[in-house]
Amino acid sequence: MICVDNPLRKKEFTIDDLDFLIAVAHYAASAVSNRVLQQDLRHYIEVQKRLLTNFSEKVRNKIVDQARTGRLKPGGEKSDVTLLMSDLRAFTRTSAEMSTEEVVEMLNEYFSAQIEAIFRNGGTWTSSSGTPFSPFSEAPSVTMSSISTQCRLPLRYRTPCIR
Repeated sequence: MICVDNPLRKKEFTIDDLDFLIAVAHYAASAVSNRVLQQDLRHYIEVQKRLLTNFSEKVRNKIVDQARTGRLKPGGEKSDVTLLMSDLRAFTRTSAEMSTEEVVEMLNEYFSAQIEAIFRNGGTWTSSSGTPFSPFSEAPSVTMSSISTQCRLPLRYRTPCIR
């Protein structure tokens, strides 16, 4: 809201004065609106980054392309997926004999190798907190050629992390 007063009380505002004030008000409203849109855009970009973090580049590109062309359905879509559960053999016994730093290093090495292999094969990583380690392979879309990839995936990321 802009409040304007005429210090010369004997003289009324002219049409030119009012036109000028209207132009200033429009400019101010545009500036405020632009600022709000910029803040919203920054927020949506941050949300999009957080949402797409767990997807491989291949899957991220598919999702962004679907959204750009209006084919992305709210709520997702049903698809066949491969859920991979992974566990470290003898983790409790082994980690009990290690320092905290060694356990963290081992887990970082283990999960990094797995996530890299999953993304390289078009999969989607969803969780590595606690047990289990849960990547989805080829979500959100599955092709027949991906089935053999899904079967080979566990073998591709086997790493000798426990020494």
